[in-house]
Amino acid sequence: MYLDVDLSSHPAAIALREPDDFKAFKVVRRGEGDLAAALGAVGRVGDEDHVFLLPDAVRALAGARGGDAGWLEGFAAMLDYAGQHGWVADDGAVRAHVERA
Repeated sequence: MYLDVDLSSHPAAIALREPDDFKAFKVVRRGEGDLAAALGAVGRVGDEDHVFLLPDAVRALAGARGGDAGWLEGFAAMLDYAGQHGWVADDGAVRAHVERA
């Protein structure tokens, strides 16, 4: 799954794409602009190459899928894997790599 952040629109458009792919967690940044402002309540910028996304916000962006038991199980497994590799901050936010499109 990845978070698609289109900074070229005003306000920035954020959408969760490929929500059933629990193996590729990233942010795809399109356009130029303030990524931190665009993320808002979804997460925060960690450094130039990473952001930290809040699991509850990602779940909400998944829409109806975010309430499905099978989806929640896959998401929990992904979060567990991230935690085992040190990719989860103290507040529970999960690190995601930022790619430019």
